[in-house]
Amino acid sequence: MNTAPPRTGVVHSVCPHDCPDTCSILSRVEDGRLVKISGNPDHPVTRGTLCRKVLNAPERVYGKERLTFPMMRDGPKGEGKFKPITWTEAIEAITGRWRKIIAQDGPHAVLPFFGSGTEGLVHGHIVGRRFFNRLGSLQLDRTICTKAGRQGYQYTMGASVGADPTAIKDCALVIDWGVNSASTNIHQQIFLKEARRNGARYVVVNPLSVAGAEGADAHLRPRPGSDAALALSMMQVMISEDLIDRDFIDRFTLGFDKLAKKVTQFTPEAAETMTGVPADDIRNFARLYGGLKSSFIYVGPGCQRHTNGGMMLRTLACLPGLTGAWRHPGGGIYFPTSTCFPADFRALEGNALRPNPATAYNMIGLAAMLDGPNVKSLYVFNGNPASVLYNQSRVRKGLSRDDLFTVVHERQMTDTARYADILLPATTQFEQDDLLFSYYHLSLLLNRRAIDPVGECRSNLDTFGDLARGMGFKDPCFDENETDIIKAVLDLDFPALSGLDREKLFADGWAQAGADPVIEAFKGHRTPTPSGKIEFYSK
Repeated sequence: MNTAPPRTGVVHSVCPHDCPDTCSILSRVEDGRLVKISGNPDHPVTRGTLCRKVLNAPERVYGKERLTFPMMRDGPKGEGKFKPITWTEAIEAITGRWRKIIAQDGPHAVLPFFGSGTEGLVHGHIVGRRFFNRLGSLQLDRTICTKAGRQGYQYTMGASVGADPTAIKDCALVIDWGVNSASTNIHQQIFLKEARRNGARYVVVNPLSVAGAEGADAHLRPRPGSDAALALSMMQVMISEDLIDRDFIDRFTLGFDKLAKKVTQFTPEAAETMTGVPADDIRNFARLYGGLKSSFIYVGPGCQRHTNGGMMLRTLACLPGLTGAWRHPGGGIYFPTSTCFPADFRALEGNALRPNPATAYNMIGLAAMLDGPNVKSLYVFNGNPASVLYNQSRVRKGLSRDDLFTVVHERQMTDTARYADILLPATTQFEQDDLLFSYYHLSLLLNRRAIDPVGECRSNLDTFGDLARGMGFKDPCFDENETDIIKAVLDLDFPALSGLDREKLFADGWAQAGADPVIEAFKGHRTPTPSGKIEFYSK
């Protein structure tokens, strides 16, 4: 794998954002400079189209906001005043401070924080966790997005397997539930329009008037946090009016009698008081869903960001089990979680390197972690906690601590970067190699370096390698380059990877995942729950 960027030509890239589409990109380079990006027309989902979030990438790569050299704070925290330093000075300042902190307070006093600045396996998942495992720090439990819903969904379905959202063209009914796909999953609109041309009815369930709702056949607006009550009321109507598939229920589900008894209290009139949706609208929706059994539900992460979020998804996942929607092409339910790709990459994250037992902290608890005296240093990469976390004022108060040594590796002056003691310039996706998987279409995508790093910017891989050497770590993994790690990923023993066409991956920038036994069994209505069935009831 040749990682040297061309002086002039077209390079296969991949959008790094935490987005279902995971677009395949063609990056045009002229005289060593990125001049234009476009969607790959040969990718079956991207189809030549990119969203506005990334189309201006060349301007951002070379924009005046870009950080291009290391800096040290030169004023009060939060004011964003810095002076330039060299990379050598930066690495010595960071590792020197960390050695003192660890000697006095232990490695848990150094805290990593990272978000979804890139979803690349190398730069977003592996190299950071590998370094902080070797350091012995707490690791980050990334819970902010879909973890609650994922857990609930798995209680019903056994794993993060579901309907293929790109295969809905033959469905009679398509439901967008708690999702704004027109803004956050734009390529789904291709398949939705195809289904609608074929006669599909379309329903939106969302408290907000999201894009596309104005053209739906129905728009139900439940109060935030009440989606499970709406679903239970639909079940009450469907069961009482026999709008269910009893053969499917008998053969492929568990606990129907208990569920049927439970939902009797959720009449549309009772649900109206909980959801704010008129009883007649609930009844009509239930009859539509129960009557059109070739149906697809796309559930977004928004509706599970509540205290009952796990049970919300557990409940919604029961709906297609009642109607037997899984029997029909494209039918069922889809919840976009990052565990949909059937392979596990944690073996490369360096748990065996730890000098102490693995311990994690919940990312949404960062403010509480910074409140106390136990955390002496914070290292932020691929993230911006001062803007994205709950309790922002409390987070920023913690970041303002004079005794907190904060290092931020970033591309521009974010809200968090303004609180840094040491600010390091980061590369963009176009200045590094990486491998990405999609949790929407089952494919793996290869991102090639299109240009050399701007200024003195360094990637996560290179920066963590420098920090490892500064800490005196001699482990061979810190000498690996991107090609080494990508090869290690592809050599993992999972059918999705071993059955993948590597030649196509390297030639075309993407390849379909190999057939996975769990997904193949799921197509035959064998779910990976303890019972092997869809579990309306779970112990």
